[in-house]
Amino acid sequence: MAKAFGAKVIEMPWEGSFAVARNRGLDEATGDWIHWLAADEAMDVNEAKY
Repeated sequence: MAKAFGAKVIEMPWEGSFAVARNRGLDEATGDWIHWLAADEAMDVNEAKY
């Protein structure tokens, strides 16, 4: 579904490590900004600095 909205989808075999998957995503990123938020983290919008 993400591809339908223009997202670049990277496929790779699972190597048993979220760090490996995260680093692959960071290697593939092309934007000026990268925001990484893991499933067990939360962002408090009241604490955000703009």
